[in-house]
Amino acid sequence: MASVRDRLTVPTGATDTMARSDNEIRARVRAYFSMLEGELRGRNHRHRVFARDNGSGDNGDTETAFRQIAAVLVEQGLPFHSAYRPVPHFPAPMRDAVASYLRNHPELLRLMEADVDEPAGMVPDLGGRGLEEIASRAPEPGDIPEIGADSATGTAISGIDFLAREQRNHSLAWAGELFVVQYEVARLHEAGAGVYADAIEHVSAEQGAGGGFDIHSYDADGRDRYIKVKTTRYRRETPFFVTANEIAMAATHREHFWLYRVFGFREFPRLYGVNGSLHDRFRLEATAYRATPR
Repeated sequence: MASVRDRLTVPTGATDTMARSDNEIRARVRAYFSMLEGELRGRNHRHRVFARDNGSGDNGDTETAFRQIAAVLVEQGLPFHSAYRPVPHFPAPMRDAVASYLRNHPELLRLMEADVDEPAGMVPDLGGRGLEEIASRAPEPGDIPEIGADSATGTAISGIDFLAREQRNHSLAWAGELFVVQYEVARLHEAGAGVYADAIEHVSAEQGAGGGFDIHSYDADGRDRYIKVKTTRYRRETPFFVTANEIAMAATHREHFWLYRVFGFREFPRLYGVNGSLHDRFRLEATAYRATPR
């Protein structure tokens, strides 16, 4: 009969396997962040070839690992690579490897900081693109997985929620709103309702943000459409933040309220629209409280 010590000793083969697994995770984290750094610096990486050449195992395993890394970054409020959609779950060692890499490469966090703060520059025009090239299908329940619901650690890795910071980028928000105004004008003209296109109001430009919506547009039959715009440079899965006022506006005017999520706002922005109460279409999580001394 084996002694207690024997039973508690990890077999050499198991130790080797765990070491190989850890090494594979670290290798894939390095490869992923090399691609992300290239994207943040504006280089045109051939990401799929790079993934194949720099990940161990087959390309399917590498792709899965990159999507897991993207999930860690979303959980932590960090920018993630545009080529990889996050997955619902990831192994704990993946978060540890990401945290270790970023601790040892603070310059990457500085690149992320610069990216989310960068002014939007020129507002992309529709450039002859058809509306079907711009409009994306709105996510359905389950399309965008709940990231890290059981063990999310928020901003523990960096101490900063860069995605929340991006949303406070007023230049980007303004550019996204102007892009949506263009889209709405084109949508109404295409629907044969040009008379309403001429009546579109950029409410936030005239009255300031905080009114619950940014653009007063119309359906093709003349009904009001109150549009709140949320813009990101990153993928459509990127979380965004809404205010209590916006939630109330959507609930009170559910037939007329639209949330437009503009994503990929670099060279080829797209958007999806969701009509109705935000409670019906999104998981809403409280992230802050106002504290008053008592």
